Amino acid sequence: MKNNEHMENSELIKRNMYTIGQTVKKLRRQKKWSQEYLSFMSGLDRTYIGGLERGERNATIGTLTTISKALNITLFQLVEEASKYESGNH
Repeated sequence: MKNNEHMENSELIKRNMYTIGQTVKKLRRQKKWSQEYLSFMSGLDRTYIGGLERGERNATIGTLTTISKALNITLFQLVEEASKYESGNH
């Protein structure tokens, strides 16, 4: 893999992390939940939730499934919402 291809992939990963984080934040706010409450419902640390929402955490599929379950949606619904966010329909 060429260095510039790696950079493009790295930027794509960062953008996806940010988009997922903003989607979690949007869904959490729609429920009028604090980060603390989502933390309680998911069993994840509040600082992790904050980092995820800011796009600073590269969450695993397992963690995203846990958060989705806490939000009472499926992982696939979370990804679908993130896709809407990415396309500007948020």
